[in-house]
Amino acid sequence: MLPFGGADYFGYMPGGIALSQTTLQAVLRDMMESLLRHGLTRLIILNGHGGNCTMIHDVTRSLWLSDQVIIPSFYLWRVAAGFLPQIVGAERAAQSGGHGANPLTSIGMHLLPDLVREDRIPEHKADKTAWGLKVSDFGTLDLDGALISVPLEGDCTASEGVGRGNPQLCSAETGARLTEKLVETGVRLVEHVVRQAQKNTI
Repeated sequence: MLPFGGADYFGYMPGGIALSQTTLQAVLRDMMESLLRHGLTRLIILNGHGGNCTMIHDVTRSLWLSDQVIIPSFYLWRVAAGFLPQIVGAERAAQSGGHGANPLTSIGMHLLPDLVREDRIPEHKADKTAWGLKVSDFGTLDLDGALISVPLEGDCTASEGVGRGNPQLCSAETGARLTEKLVETGVRLVEHVVRQAQKNTI
């Protein structure tokens, strides 16, 4: 388990600790190579931070090219976001999906209800602007329909940690259904990795 994630849009948060992307890449490579060295090839990376995605892909792609070993990455929040329209409908998913909202807030309400202060959930602010443009997402601004990447952190593009999505539309019920789907998917991925290893095929 790696308790620190790669640096991305959240460096402005006091007390946060993040690894540089180059450090994260080196740590991931060392971890994977240590396991592969001893023949442990049935590996899955369980990821809970968007700032890790690029480096995980770079490392696992490099290991595939050098060792012909596929190490899949299960990024929890991308997978959960994919299930959201099935669970709450496409319109509500679009309104509630994003950092500080669904899927993570609903899952938090389900798994850790005592830690979620619903009275402190901020009001949704749909018309956020930064650098004179409408905010599309963390690090992305809307220039008349064209999405432009900018090197801004969340203190410029989010409101109280909330990016896109209305956290007031989240619920423990949605979180329970998302959690169930994540567990089912994780089990299926493990079974698939085992089957592929037994076949010794790509």
